[in-house]
Amino acid sequence: MPDSSADGERRIDLSVRDSEAFVRALTDPQPLEDRLSDTIGRYRRQTGV
Repeated sequence: MPDSSADGERRIDLSVRDSEAFVRALTDPQPLEDRLSDTIGRYRRQTGV
């Protein structure tokens, strides 16, 4: 019987290099480009999010 805490989840095995890149992206994200920031702002204004 599968662990209920992982229902609907999948495990992905990463190489050491990929694991480091993943953690680096979470802890030190790159700044958003202006166009993406504008799009996010427009979406939030239109949806009230």
